[in-house]
Amino acid sequence: TLSGTLGVSTHKLLSTAIAGFTALNHTGASRSLREAKIALPLKEYALQCGYDVEEHPTETPEEAEKEALRAKRTLDNFRRKVKKDLELLYNASISWKEKIKGKEKDFAEIRILGGMGIKAGYINLEFTVSLAEYLIQLPLSQYPQSLLLLDERNDNAYNIGLKMAEHYSNDNNQIKGTAQLLRVKTLLDYTSLPTITTIRKQRTSWEARIKEPFETALDALTACGLLEDWRYSHSKGEEITDEEADFSNYEEWRETLVYFTLRNAPNHAPRIAARAEEKKARQTKAKTKRTPKKKKPEDK
Repeated sequence: TLSGTLGVSTHKLLSTAIAGFTALNHTGASRSLREAKIALPLKEYALQCGYDVEEHPTETPEEAEKEALRAKRTLDNFRRKVKKDLELLYNASISWKEKIKGKEKDFAEIRILGGMGIKAGYINLEFTVSLAEYLIQLPLSQYPQSLLLLDERNDNAYNIGLKMAEHYSNDNNQIKGTAQLLRVKTLLDYTSLPTITTIRKQRTSWEARIKEPFETALDALTACGLLEDWRYSHSKGEEITDEEADFSNYEEWRETLVYFTLRNAPNHAPRIAARAEEKKARQTKAKTKRTPKKKKPEDK
């Protein structure tokens, strides 16, 4: 868990930095730390986040001057926002607890950044050695760049999108054929939508307060380019009928599955095949060690 509450904007920057760290360090079979410093081009990152910081063609010198000023102001505003995000990350830490038989045993907390700044058009972040060594041990993960285009006030869509991308990238889900399926109640856990208990106390419509905002968040993920499409479905991804989609109550709806298709989804098949080969090789090696050698006649 992160100390404090990081907003969507700050999480975007942290995730982009971690993706850059992964690109520098997770190459080949080596898991040794190569580089903890990340430099992100400010203007490029602004464009990825949907900020119009480019100067567009104009017809007159006066218009060109105004256009240059607009682009500069937009980039300056973005720079100030990034500066705030860097300060939040610099003062934040990551902590985790381990429980054994229900009792807390181990606890650790490490700071995220050892240095940060914006210089010569680059956002500079330096992960602490402790965090860098922790990150290097994690499996390869991909941060969907399309999430950068989401409105930062739309935390429901952002968090649902992160969960979907994480779920899809899990090898076991790929192997089981469930990588594109998540239950509504699971996704609701990643939103700030009101609970059904609150809704019933207020005697308001659960469809208007929970279901419709939930579906709006999924539509936003389609609009930003993370999803190609989504739909309610049965256990094997079969689309449910219009009659079935006319949910009579909240409990029925929350148990329904959402089938989603990621746009430009990464191909995990090669990695899964390599993982299966590695497992087979380990099993063969272990079996060879366990098998006793036959004694030669002269050894008897």
